[in-house]
Amino acid sequence: MKKLAVISAFLASQFLFAFPQMVRAGYANCTTCHQSPTGGGILTPYGRNLSADLMSVASRENEEQFLYGALKLPEWLNLGGDIRALQLYQNRVSRESAEFIFMQADAEAAITVGKVTVDGTTGVTPQGKPLSRRHYLQYRPTDELSFRAGRFLPAAGINTENHSVAVKRGLGRDQGTETYNVEGAWIGQSFDFFVTGILGRLDNQDLGAEMGAAVSSSVFLSNRHKIGASYVYLTRDVGARNLAGPFFILGLGKRFFLMADTAFTWFAPKGGITQMGFADTARFNYEMVQGVHLYLSQEFVQRDFLDKASKMEAYGVGFQFFPRPHLELNAQYLKQRYGGATATFADYAYAMLHFYL
Repeated sequence: MKKLAVISAFLASQFLFAFPQMVRAGYANCTTCHQSPTGGGILTPYGRNLSADLMSVASRENEEQFLYGALKLPEWLNLGGDIRALQLYQNRVSRESAEFIFMQADAEAAITVGKVTVDGTTGVTPQGKPLSRRHYLQYRPTDELSFRAGRFLPAAGINTENHSVAVKRGLGRDQGTETYNVEGAWIGQSFDFFVTGILGRLDNQDLGAEMGAAVSSSVFLSNRHKIGASYVYLTRDVGARNLAGPFFILGLGKRFFLMADTAFTWFAPKGGITQMGFADTARFNYEMVQGVHLYLSQEFVQRDFLDKASKMEAYGVGFQFFPRPHLELNAQYLKQRYGGATATFADYAYAMLHFYL
């Protein structure tokens, strides 16, 4: 199963696409660019403009718009979508392999009437099965207040564009784990607070999805730093687990940023001994010129400190390129190993092409 872990991680890291590095440019809130209060998914008109003005190497007039401006949308309708594919290379002790993976083809629509929005996605899994990862009803009585109910990932930690990282996938919080929730949020200029009731998978009780609650909050400092913390409580028939930890995004001048997300975890099985662990993900990024990024990454997860088999660590170097609006190329080389200090590091590399509508 370990040999399949990286492949399955990439397959699962599919839809919620957000770029928290925008914090260093002075944009603290995800709602500046996205319909979703926690970021990712469909872009607002302002978010589309920022994708051209601050993220892309170059752009032409109206190029950032939906379908490059070929279709004029009414104000009450917003459309978007994502297509992603990946070339993966692995060189382990047992074997060397290369594989092309079609990751995602999703469309999203948001209909807004007054202060109420209905948002939903539709797409297919890598196996060709239809699905809707996210759909919700949202009510925003003011610019700061947001309430929504539906299926989405609860607010916790940093919503990065890569949900296969250790602090997400390693703790069962990546794509494919979306639950039905009710959420209330205050999203201010320098402070935000999210509280979420997690109702599990109401559409399929046989999945045995966890239920519980989550709280997450952060502050925005000096117009380029965001620091916060999250707590998640989850329970199911086999026991209860807790996840808690700080996260931060620090803008270091105009070209650098440091991003880290951590979670301490403790799981109390019914009739068993509590298992304690830890996970973290960090990225140090340098923007050479606008739209061209080099970065170093580090990941660690050990769900049970007493079980070496639950440990994974990875170190990587990557390249992220936004040549024009709607296009992204992300390539990374990783050294990764499972188990204790005597385990052998394996080589992993991938190149991912992302096109968003």
